[in-house]
Amino acid sequence: MSHGGYVIKYTVIFSNFSAVGLERSCGVLAELIGPPSEVKDGNLVWRRDSLTLSKIIVVDVSSWTAIDVDSGKFLGEWLFWLSPFDLSVNYTLILAGINWDVPAGLTPNLSGIVGYVLYLNASNTAPKDYVVGGAKIEKARTLAAYSYPLLYVYQKVLKGGRVSEEFKSSLRRYGCSVVQHPNSTVEVLCETFLKAAARVGQWKAWKVVPISMWVDPSYYQTLAAVKYGDLYLAMFPIDFYVFVYDRQTGLLLEASHDPSIESWWGYAIIPSAYLTFGNYTLSFTALNGLINITLVETNVPL
Repeated sequence: MSHGGYVIKYTVIFSNFSAVGLERSCGVLAELIGPPSEVKDGNLVWRRDSLTLSKIIVVDVSSWTAIDVDSGKFLGEWLFWLSPFDLSVNYTLILAGINWDVPAGLTPNLSGIVGYVLYLNASNTAPKDYVVGGAKIEKARTLAAYSYPLLYVYQKVLKGGRVSEEFKSSLRRYGCSVVQHPNSTVEVLCETFLKAAARVGQWKAWKVVPISMWVDPSYYQTLAAVKYGDLYLAMFPIDFYVFVYDRQTGLLLEASHDPSIESWWGYAIIPSAYLTFGNYTLSFTALNGLINITLVETNVPL
């Protein structure tokens, strides 16, 4: 710990690593891991028994924000350990990452980039137990946080028609409800999310800024933009994550894609903010639509 922050060095190791790509799109790999192993059918091919990438992050203990030391970029919050604030409340929001490479238009006059927000409700637990270093963590001791799946926190659609029970049920985990009026008007209200947003804005370095507009004469919505300094983030639902934490220590037990959504999405990309090197951000895609990271060992008493 140094000057009010944790200095964290972490390493990502890829075993049996291989990559194939065109020369014009693979310059970053040559910078990071050296020249390709061969050129085959006009493509560059890399093969490594083991690929190790290390980073240094500084986490501000007052706001839990994570800063990449090399680039100075804001990465969101430190995801591998919940802050004391997030552990102490019934529901909260966590800025899980920023995709600096994907621009987003919030309004015709306001643009930003894409960010990911997790909604954590203390009543949501994981569907299974965990074993870490021989210690069993019962599912009742876990907290499950889900990435927010919508661009908006309020929506009103005139003559919206019928809404499926599956959609209503899926939104409840995010503190949202769906109201169907007799005249076929449909409203989506995310009041619990907005209460959590008001709370985190008092403690964290970022806040949620509602932006309301008529999209067309029959469609009104309130977007939820994330504001960090002069930076605006759109909560664009590109990927859908589940983060499971230990509610006693705050440790991240597992990070994965939500199988109930990603199974039909067709592919998945891991959060890439923590794999930013210089001006490059790496993203890794799984064609089966599922990626998960699980804690197997820790020196924290469980």
